[in-house]
Amino acid sequence: MLMKIKNIALVLLIALFALKASAVSLHEKYPLIPWPEQVTEIQGYFMLNSGVAIILGDDTLQREATYINEFLQNQYGFHLNIKSGKKAVPGSIFITDNLPAGSIEGAYELKITPNEIHINGSGPTGVFYALQTLWQLLPQVYADRLDVPCIDVKDK
Repeated sequence: MLMKIKNIALVLLIALFALKASAVSLHEKYPLIPWPEQVTEIQGYFMLNSGVAIILGDDTLQREATYINEFLQNQYGFHLNIKSGKKAVPGSIFITDNLPAGSIEGAYELKITPNEIHINGSGPTGVFYALQTLWQLLPQVYADRLDVPCIDVKDK
């Protein structure tokens, strides 16, 4: 009986190690530098291409929208239309800088869903840091679109 319990324990231990070895951590899947305070994976991809619009929740973020276009043009050869608006629409990148009062300068939230990318920063610095995280999630090669993994990131 004791031998049977030892064999079962050994099999369970081996199965546990095999399961742990096959699981990919968020750090491995999304090698973000620096690592944000909170990262939650969401199922799916956002398809980024020239048909996507940047919607500014505040016109003072024009410089950040221009930065997005410069990056996309230099890296992938396309740019996005820039519009003003008070909310995100499907197929857009919505940028705001209205984190709650008292948020640390540079804090941001970046939420990528299959329908939109929402960037909310604590001022322009927070938006800039969110964009740095977004750039790290983009694939290296562009073929008609960029499949951006869906993820929810919060950082201070």
